[in-house]
Amino acid sequence: MTITIRPLEEEDRSMFIAMIQAMHGESKYKAIPFEDDKINWSIDAVLQNDGMTCYVAEKEGSLLGFIAMQIMTYYFNRGTYATDQSFYVYPSWRMTSVPMRLIRAAELWAEINRCGAIVLGVTAPESLEKVEKFYTKIGYQKWGSIVRKEF
Repeated sequence: MTITIRPLEEEDRSMFIAMIQAMHGESKYKAIPFEDDKINWSIDAVLQNDGMTCYVAEKEGSLLGFIAMQIMTYYFNRGTYATDQSFYVYPSWRMTSVPMRLIRAAELWAEINRCGAIVLGVTAPESLEKVEKFYTKIGYQKWGSIVRKEF
C-alpha cells in the first residue's frame, strides 16, 4: 500500500493526539506539561483557519508523521511567510521519503498562499546537526537560532 500525504481531517484526531504525545515525549519540551485540551484547541484551529494547515502522512490507516503550518506577517511589513508550528515523523519513518514529502506539501501550500518564504524550526533533541544538514541539502539556509530561558 502507498503512503499518502493529505490534510489533517477530524477523523484523524485520536491518532494525531497519540502522535503529538510521542513527539512531546522525545522532544526538548517533554518537561513542559502536556494538556489534552490545548491539543484539541490546536487541532480545531488548524481545521477551521485558512491561515493554518496540517499535512499528515498516512499508510493503511495509520499516521506516520505530520507538519503543521501557519501563515505569519513580518513585524516590519505586510509580507507573509509560512512557518511550522510543529513537524514530527515517527522514528521508523524518518529515513524514508515521508519527511521530504511532508515538507514539499507545506512548500506547495505556502506558494499557493503567496507566502514569500517558508521558515522551519529545528528543536530535534539528539539530531540537531543532522536535521540542519538535511534542510540545507534541500535548499534551506540557516537563518538564526532559538534560545530559551526558563523561570
